Amino acid sequence: MKRQKQSSERDGKILPGPRILLTNDDGLHASGLNALRESLDELGEISIVAPARDHSGVSHSITYLHPVHCRAVIEAEGIPAYVVDGTPADCVKLAILELLPEKPDLLVSGMNLGLNVGVSTFYSGTLAAAVEGAMFGVRSMAVSMEVLEPSDFATAGEIAAEVAETVMLENLPPKVILNLNIPSASRRTSRELRITRLGVEFVGEYFEKRGRIGDEDAYQIAVHMSNLPEDADTDVAAVMEGCISLTPILLDTTAYGAISSLEKIQFIGHPDFGKKTGRIRKGAK
Repeated sequence: MKRQKQSSERDGKILPGPRILLTNDDGLHASGLNALRESLDELGEISIVAPARDHSGVSHSITYLHPVHCRAVIEAEGIPAYVVDGTPADCVKLAILELLPEKPDLLVSGMNLGLNVGVSTFYSGTLAAAVEGAMFGVRSMAVSMEVLEPSDFATAGEIAAEVAETVMLENLPPKVILNLNIPSASRRTSRELRITRLGVEFVGEYFEKRGRIGDEDAYQIAVHMSNLPEDADTDVAAVMEGCISLTPILLDTTAYGAISSLEKIQFIGHPDFGKKTGRIRKGAK
C-alpha cells in the first residue's frame, strides 16, 4: 500500500511535509540512491546533494586544499539536486551551510551497495555523511544493503522508508546516528528488525594480487562475511542470520569507562612521573 506524503495544517493551509536531505557515497545516479528517492518521496520534500563520482571508502574525509564545485540539476519528478565534486561529508556540509534554504528535518545517506557493519563502518563514506548531519543537529540515518544477487532495490527502499518514517515520528536522543543494514533477499526470511550494537571483531579482509606493472605489484582489497565470530547482539550477527540490523551510534566516541583507569596512570605532569622503575627507553639497561 502506497503511503501518503506527510504534511501538516496551520491556519487552514496545507504545509509541505518534512524536509529530507538525501545523499550517498556512490554518486547521483547510483541505483541505491534512486531507490531511496522513490520510497522517501512519499514521506516529505526531498532534496538531493550527492557526489559527482563514487567515493566509497573515503570515511569522513573533507576537501579543504582546493574549492569544492557543485552543479544544480533537476532529478525525476522535479526533485532539486546538486552534484558536488567532493566527498560525502562535503556534500552534507555544503548542503546545510549553503545550498538548502532551511536545515533538513531528516538526513538519509545511502543506499549503499554492500553492508556497513562492524569495524567496516569506520571506512564508510555512507555512514560518514550521516555523522556529518548529526554534527549539525539533524536526525540522520545511514542505509546499506547486502548484495549477493540481483538486488531487490524496491523492497530495501521500502524497508528504509518505514524506518525513516518511524524516526521522524519518534523523539530520538540528539547526536545519535542510526545505521540501518538490510541483508540480501536470499538471506532475509522476514522483516524482523533487531536493535544491535556495533560488532568489534575485525572483518574478514584479504588482498588479491592483480598482477605486476613494472616494478610495482597491484593488490585489490576484498572482504568476506562468512564465519565471523560475533556475539548474537551485534550488527554482523543479525544480518548473517537474515535480520535487518539497526544500530544506534553516538557522535561522542569517548570511552568513558577508561577515564578513571587512565587517571590513575602516572603520565607526564604527574608528580611521580619518571619515578616508576622499568620505563621503556631504547638502549636502556
